[in-house]
Amino acid sequence: MLKLFTFLVLVHFTFSANLDWYKTASFYQIYPQTFYDGGGGDREGFGTFKGIQQKIPYLKELGIDCIWLTPIFKTAYRSFGYDITDYEDIETRYGTKQDFKNLIDEIHNNNMKIIVDFVPNHCSFEHEFFKKSMEKDSVYDKWFVWLEGKGENKTLPPSNWQRIGGGLSTAWNRHINGQEINRTEFFYAQFSATMPDLNLRNEQVKEYWKKFLKMWLEFGLDGFRIDAISHGIEYFNADGTAPDEAIVEGIENENDFNYLNHTYTQDQPELFELVYDWREVLDTFNDSARIFMTESYSKPETIMKFYRNENSTRKGAHLPFNFQLIQKIKKNSTAETFVNTINEWFRLLPEGEVTNWAIGNHDQSRVATKYGTERIDIFNFLCTMLPGTSVTYYGEEIGMQDSCVYYDADTNNPGHRCNETHRPLSDAPFRTPMQWTNGTNGGFTNSSKPWLPIGDDYLTVNVAAQQGVKGSHLEIYKSLIALRKHKAVKEGTLDGFKIVKLSDFAFGFKRELKNIKDESLLILINYGNDAVKVNLTNLELYDEPNSVVYKIIGNSKAEAQNNVGKSIEIGEGISIEGNEALVLGYNNANAIYLKFTVIFLGIILFAIGKIL
Repeated sequence: MLKLFTFLVLVHFTFSANLDWYKTASFYQIYPQTFYDGGGGDREGFGTFKGIQQKIPYLKELGIDCIWLTPIFKTAYRSFGYDITDYEDIETRYGTKQDFKNLIDEIHNNNMKIIVDFVPNHCSFEHEFFKKSMEKDSVYDKWFVWLEGKGENKTLPPSNWQRIGGGLSTAWNRHINGQEINRTEFFYAQFSATMPDLNLRNEQVKEYWKKFLKMWLEFGLDGFRIDAISHGIEYFNADGTAPDEAIVEGIENENDFNYLNHTYTQDQPELFELVYDWREVLDTFNDSARIFMTESYSKPETIMKFYRNENSTRKGAHLPFNFQLIQKIKKNSTAETFVNTINEWFRLLPEGEVTNWAIGNHDQSRVATKYGTERIDIFNFLCTMLPGTSVTYYGEEIGMQDSCVYYDADTNNPGHRCNETHRPLSDAPFRTPMQWTNGTNGGFTNSSKPWLPIGDDYLTVNVAAQQGVKGSHLEIYKSLIALRKHKAVKEGTLDGFKIVKLSDFAFGFKRELKNIKDESLLILINYGNDAVKVNLTNLELYDEPNSVVYKIIGNSKAEAQNNVGKSIEIGEGISIEGNEALVLGYNNANAIYLKFTVIFLGIILFAIGKIL
């Protein structure tokens, strides 16, 4: 009995939860073509696999657990790599297949994981699959969505289904880049006529994707982020025709994607079954969890279906992407918006599952541009300290901004600065090269022709300028990622988790380990411009400790950073400067004394047990 008691005491304080790696991971999204040109590719001024490999020490220093790469497969490159021409080979701009294998191995050697974009919804019109489909090949004819047109001469689109990528409103096509195709039917392409949609209802297509997943998992990948999954399957009438979608009341612009209620082109029931089928492929690899992240901007209730089916008999995505902060938080949002958005997500989250937090990606305006440079740290605090995994888009750790650049996809020319007559029509402003130094091209490339011009502010906003500088965005970010290893963050309970409003613009939450009071962390954020004093009793603190200690302060002012490590009496409240975020740790001497007393007692009892 004495030995059992001693064992339980020791386990209580030394046990580390055996969680799958992805459940507490810090992900870092890299856009390979603009991360670092380290040579090895066949395109001048273009980021490469060797470049990423050379920056692994930087990623290791950040504390990253998993690297996510946007598409790296062979591409026609009219859509930033998302128009794939061969899913079984590597795009030579980045390097060779062996270069990619070397990168994977080096990432694993540094105890990190790597996932890449999986684009099952569409491919390039230059893919061999589509070329054969246009020729009505007996195998590939049904690999894409073809329908006869309407009207007397069948020249009208089969339905009113919309295109997502702008331009003409219809998603039905008989021309590509102005050239008429050699079939009389229309083909369906939700994003661009140069990217026809694959028919994911087709059994041969389904089998191909299973083969694809298995091939690249065996190559060494740790998983995939599934692109545009909500658009993967469409609904058709019993006779094979496409039903029109209803017009949304109040929206007059027919080219606005929200003009129609997309009941037939998004989130069909068969789509979730498809994801469950793919999960079964991943689960055959039992050496370490191989994972799916799914991209969907659908309603939260719909996104939850990607986790598993209704009766929990089939599993789906490990981490359906959570875009709630991106979608709902505005520059002038109040604390109530933050609180409602985050609490609602946790209310819907299936029991036993983990979520993730992101505020930027390759499709979104950067934090500094969208919310203001004064709020860079606030969003890094949120994404790293909320329960679940964190996802950081490259450059957000130093506060990069959008830059006015454009890229001519039709001519495949290097990017150019915008001018009064040419404004950007693509996502290029969010995808400019990583700003490493204040040198030529921001240290991204030695080439005189970088793929995209470096950001406008690279002279002052770059890694070298912030490295080792107390209070810089980079150093605060590294401190936050390091704190994710803290027991209260990594192993803390989610039971009853909630975030609470403290004032009109201030809010806070607690990360805790049950019954280990001194391990708890308090995260306080003021999204307003004015300083506030908040009452911490609203956070329902354990035993109301007399004081707390500043662990991380999201405020670049020297006087603020000098407070890190100092204790502060709670008293009637704690002041938070405007646009400031804080991580506070318990400073309860009695709790700390009790913990070490119990540990010491456990050691004594263990020794006595060995003697007896």
